[in-house]
Amino acid sequence: MGSHQTRCIKTPFKECCVDIPLAVAKGFESSETLSAVASWQRARENCQREIQEIIDRCKSEGTQFIDDSFNPLENESKVLYVDKKKPGYDCTVDKPHGWKRPADLYHWTKEGSVVVQDGAQWSDVKQGSIGDCFAVAAFAAMAACRKSFLRQALVAYDMEVGVYGVMFCEEMHFTYEILDTLFGVKESGTLAYARSPNCRDELWVSMIEKAYFKHMTCLEMCDGGTSAETVFSFLGGVWGVYPITDTDFSHPSRYWKKINTGLENGEIMSSGFHKPSKGKYAHGESGPDGQCGEHGAGMGLVEGHAYSVLRSGEVDGHKLICFRNPWAKREWTGPWSDDSSKWTDERREKLGHQKSNDGAFWMEDEDCVHVLKRIRFNRTFGPTWQCCAQYGHFGKAPPYTAMAKNSYRACEDDEISFKRGDVIEVTKVTGETWLVGVHKETGNKGYFRKKDVDLRCEDTFKYELTVSNVSPDARIIVGVFRQNQKKMREWYKRRDGMHYKDTDYPTAYLHIYDASGKRLVKHKLTDDDRCGWKYLKPSRGPFTMYIACKSTQHKRFALYAFAPHGQLRWKQLECDRGIFASEVGGAGGAVDEIREFIYDQTHTVLNEYFHLGKELLSGNPEIAGKIMAVASTVGEIIDAEGIRDVAEDAADQVRTLMNSDEVQNVTSQVGDQAQELANQVGNLMNRASSWFG
Repeated sequence: MGSHQTRCIKTPFKECCVDIPLAVAKGFESSETLSAVASWQRARENCQREIQEIIDRCKSEGTQFIDDSFNPLENESKVLYVDKKKPGYDCTVDKPHGWKRPADLYHWTKEGSVVVQDGAQWSDVKQGSIGDCFAVAAFAAMAACRKSFLRQALVAYDMEVGVYGVMFCEEMHFTYEILDTLFGVKESGTLAYARSPNCRDELWVSMIEKAYFKHMTCLEMCDGGTSAETVFSFLGGVWGVYPITDTDFSHPSRYWKKINTGLENGEIMSSGFHKPSKGKYAHGESGPDGQCGEHGAGMGLVEGHAYSVLRSGEVDGHKLICFRNPWAKREWTGPWSDDSSKWTDERREKLGHQKSNDGAFWMEDEDCVHVLKRIRFNRTFGPTWQCCAQYGHFGKAPPYTAMAKNSYRACEDDEISFKRGDVIEVTKVTGETWLVGVHKETGNKGYFRKKDVDLRCEDTFKYELTVSNVSPDARIIVGVFRQNQKKMREWYKRRDGMHYKDTDYPTAYLHIYDASGKRLVKHKLTDDDRCGWKYLKPSRGPFTMYIACKSTQHKRFALYAFAPHGQLRWKQLECDRGIFASEVGGAGGAVDEIREFIYDQTHTVLNEYFHLGKELLSGNPEIAGKIMAVASTVGEIIDAEGIRDVAEDAADQVRTLMNSDEVQNVTSQVGDQAQELANQVGNLMNRASSWFG
């Protein structure tokens, strides 16, 4: 091949898969039942077709492929950093010394190097110079527990032309990425990021990781995350957590049984460890920190770090789980570690364990419950599973009204000033920080900061799910999948001037009722929950589902139902805030939930406010006393008898108090922390009034 490069040319196939709303509009005009893998099959065919066109074109021209949409040779900062300029706060992305093709890196020959050798193995995986331990741990877990993983993900490639395609899942709809084979390298000439620790010519790990970088828009957006979301991005399905409860702590074999059963059923698992505050390992030394600033947890373990769960086993009555550090080194040094006296030749042979510093280690259940933080699991769907889907959006485009939660004084001629509680009509969203609007009272027009207002938008949806020809003893899965916030490539500016990636989701609520009107599910999706799902018994249907979400931006969501067989059908029903409030949980049920939310959240803020006062007692007793008096007064209002019935009146009282000169004078003397706490209380009350008013 020559040194010429062929640029990426978009084709209709790629466009239909990248634009998910358009793709699903064609694929799901009706919410009738489809195979759970139907979109993967279509996307794979389109990816392979596009790859073949690139191969034919490059070979006829004597060139190699280069991906203009992810080209570090032309704009390296766009590939590396979320703001496309420089590293953001807490960024661990090492800038590579350069970018090279495999042939330039390894003197690659057709006979001497391979994409994958003897199948994808967990031992092929080693983390590089970026904090994506969660993703690399997921690669190893998928290789260990899903033998078809690489074949399902890497569906087409040609290393001579330098092009390959990788499949990805978004909101349970599959798409793909097409990339070139330029990889980041260190000054030494070795690969800068994930690679095989055993065979330098084996490239599948580097290829999969680079595809994930592109799918998530840049390397910095892969700097921190969860392994479960990475597994979903490649294989789809649903994911969740096996927490360690007090019962598990007292009866470790119960926890091991859950993990063992899950692995036997094909679940893919990952984990994290911590330094415990109780138990036999609570007072041990912490140990050295990790390569990306992670804290040492002692006994060879690292906090804030992801590990793969490879398998489970039992020998001579001992129940064990095998974990792996994606660094391919630094293992557990406690009981059942490589040098432990508990190992015999017979036990090693039965569990297939070899003494090697490869990052893999065994741990007994009674130790797991002390040092494990949690184990995350992924459940995927095979070709026999059926599904149906509905798609929608949270949030809306301007104009809409907002209520000021902070007072703001204009600093420029094109900005507007307002006080907390003022109403502003938002007319334009200009970016991540600033909005344009009209002050309703004064009529002044101009810019203002998004963080200073409550956008007061709550979307509500109602659906009916009917189920037929599903056996009574089967279970169906219903879930809501939100648009991946990381792929939005959003960030905010910190007070120190550095940018930080915005990965938070708006809070959402999922309610499911059976045919008799009994509520089966009440589930809250928090700011780090991309997905929420539950099991349902088909005999309880048809089901009615309600979704509510307060989103300040236009974001997609997908509502899916899965069954091992049979037919499923969604139907969207009319719903607004009034219908939602009157029907969810019975008359007034939603109002009660909102009151409870305001009640609980305000108490949390007040406790912080009160503790701030206590901290200031020694140095600023007068200010501290006023802070605690304010917290006490607000608490009395919230705790007043009948609060659940007169929440709107209480909201007005609290808002008036938080806007009073007394509170404002106190917070201005103390500083930003007190002001922020006061703003939180005022914001909660504004939220209450927006629902009750």
